[in-house]
Amino acid sequence: MNRESSISIKNQLQLYFVLALGFIVLLMGGVWISYDQVLHEREAERVLTVESEIIGAAVKPALMFNDRQLAGEMLQSMQFDKDISVVTLFTADGKTLYNYRAKGDHADSTGPVTFQNSNSSAYGGGKLSLYRVVMHKGRPVGVIYLKSVLNHMQENRFAGIMTVVLTMLGCLVVGLVLASRLQHKIAEPISGLAKLMRQMSIDGDYSLRTTSPAFNRETKELLVGFDQMAAEIEHSFAEAEEHHNHLHQSEERFRTIVELAPVPVIITRPSDGHLLFYNQAALNLFGVVVEGNDPFNASDFYQHPEQRQRLMQTLETEGEIHGYELEVVGVNGKPFWISLSMNVMRFEGEPALFSAFVDITEQKNVEQVLEKNNQLLEQRVVKRTAALQEARDELQSTLDNMIDTYYRVRADGSVERASASVFSLLGYQPSEIAGISLQALSVDGQPFSQLADALRQHDGAVINEKIQLKHKAGHAIWASISARVMKDEQGKVTGVEGVLRDISQLVQADLQKQEMENKMTHVQRLESLGILAGGIAHDFKQFGYIREIACR
Repeated sequence: MNRESSISIKNQLQLYFVLALGFIVLLMGGVWISYDQVLHEREAERVLTVESEIIGAAVKPALMFNDRQLAGEMLQSMQFDKDISVVTLFTADGKTLYNYRAKGDHADSTGPVTFQNSNSSAYGGGKLSLYRVVMHKGRPVGVIYLKSVLNHMQENRFAGIMTVVLTMLGCLVVGLVLASRLQHKIAEPISGLAKLMRQMSIDGDYSLRTTSPAFNRETKELLVGFDQMAAEIEHSFAEAEEHHNHLHQSEERFRTIVELAPVPVIITRPSDGHLLFYNQAALNLFGVVVEGNDPFNASDFYQHPEQRQRLMQTLETEGEIHGYELEVVGVNGKPFWISLSMNVMRFEGEPALFSAFVDITEQKNVEQVLEKNNQLLEQRVVKRTAALQEARDELQSTLDNMIDTYYRVRADGSVERASASVFSLLGYQPSEIAGISLQALSVDGQPFSQLADALRQHDGAVINEKIQLKHKAGHAIWASISARVMKDEQGKVTGVEGVLRDISQLVQADLQKQEMENKMTHVQRLESLGILAGGIAHDFKQFGYIREIACR
């Protein structure tokens, strides 16, 4: 404890009050002495100025005529102030006309005075020096020098200092008396409060309250605030005690419930896994037989001890664990699986881990069987997928190697895919024709309405219908189309698929055949006409012969 804190509040108040009062009185006394000094200096200067004017009026004729004897007679005949120690007269040209010294003054005479700014005064060494120019009709006739020792001012200063000292002592005495009276009203409640706090801390009795009267607002607020704080502390302790009792009862109920619960439950210490509580279901699950107070540790039941460290890290990160599958081992060394749920709690005043778990060994066995079956199924699926892919590749190879072109068109009228022979048919690569609309393949730019009508009339399937398609190069070709409407499980049309065959040469051959047939028919007609004409000519010839015979 330091020295200041060991002093009582009563003595501190007295000391601070007296020091403050003494400082204020000392400060005021210093200000008063300084102000008095300034007043006395101004008064001394004013008096000396009046003396110089009187002397100047008396010795002006002597200064005008430069009469030393007249100046001496005038100065000797005058009664000077007892503080004036030196009077010196200077002529207008700066020469000393007469010098008067009082008894006891041994200061040297001053030198000549200049007439620029010569009216001046100065304090030095406790003395006042004054220079005044004597004027006559607006021009200087000389200078008067006066020096005063200021004895009366020194006496006044000493008297002022003594007055201040006596006043300060009187104020200090009065301050001590007032402090002794006032400190009782100010410090007594605070001292009583300090005693009450010491008694409260020693006895632990927070029902104690202040009884000292308060003589000011601040002290009253302090006492009222302390009483309120003590009441709140008493209430808090009462609530804490009630909470402690309630917690104890809750722990007892918790023990009873957990001990009777069919679910295995243990409570362990986080640091080392020491078991703080367990129920009979947990003992039965692990096959533990408790003999006396022989302790056992939860870490002994981990199949892999490093799993506990991972559990602690997960619990620290997520705050709780639910349904964590863990492989453990019983007392007999046989491993089994549990589903663990863990949370942090306080048990008997210390942090603890609450763990509840169920045996899922049968479930894990079923899961292992299912996992094995799933693996076999996945293997079969992989094999089946590979077979399907192989069949698909073969089908794609077959389609690509067909002379005819396989196609599939979506319901929106765009080409979905086509086999490789589409290049020889229309000049498009399979990747180019995918996405092209049917209108782009139509010669007239219109949809194939005749083909759509044929599909509707023949229940969604047509064979060897003749259509005209537009080649990539721009010319038209003839093709034979077979098509089938595709539908989903709900019967909604999803597109059309089928094959195309280039029959441009067949169509050309048909056209040529038809043209030849037309030509043959024309030739036959001409031949018939020739035979008819020959017959007619023969008939005419016979008719002329008969006529000739008849004429004869």
